Amino acid sequence: MEVGFHQANLRAVPVDCKKLAFVTLVRSGMEYASIIWDPYSKQDSNKLEKIQRSAARWILSSYSRKTSVTALLHRLQLESLAERRRVQRLAFMYKILNDLVAVPPASVDLVLSSRPTRGINANQQKLVTVRSSTEPYRHSFSIRTAQDLNSSPQSFVAADSSAQFKCQLVRNGAP
Repeated sequence: MEVGFHQANLRAVPVDCKKLAFVTLVRSGMEYASIIWDPYSKQDSNKLEKIQRSAARWILSSYSRKTSVTALLHRLQLESLAERRRVQRLAFMYKILNDLVAVPPASVDLVLSSRPTRGINANQQKLVTVRSSTEPYRHSFSIRTAQDLNSSPQSFVAADSSAQFKCQLVRNGAP
C-alpha cells in the first residue's frame, strides 16, 4: 500500500483511525519478515524510521518544523521500528532455542556453549556462532541476535514462555 494514497484519502478522519490505518496497512508491510531482512546499516534503518516519523506528523496533522517528531511518536505510543525489529528477532530466537518453532538451532548456525560465564547477570546459556569473514554474514539474523541474546540478563533467557520473554524485552528494553 502506498503511504500517499492513505494520506490523501484519510485526511479528515479522527487521529485514532489514522493511526490504525498506518499501523495495519503501512507498518505491517514494512515489518513483514523483518526478522530476516532487518537492515544493519544506519542509513537503511533511518530510511524506514523516516516513513514512521512522516506518518506521525500526518496522523496528528502537525507539520510545523518546530514540533518535535520524537514527542509526536511518544504521544502516539509508537516505538522505533529498529527496536520493534530487535524485539521480534530476539523473540524468534527464544522460540528456536526452546523448540517452539520447527527451526533447529543448528540450521541457523547456533550452538549452546558449555563454558561457564562470570558475573551477577551473566547469561548461563551463551550462544556460540560460526565465524565469518564476510560482512553480510556478520550482520545476519543468527550472529546479530546471538550477540544481543548473549548480552541479555539470565532472567530474560530463563523466561517460562515466549510471551513472558517478549514482555520482559518490551518492559525492560531489549539488550
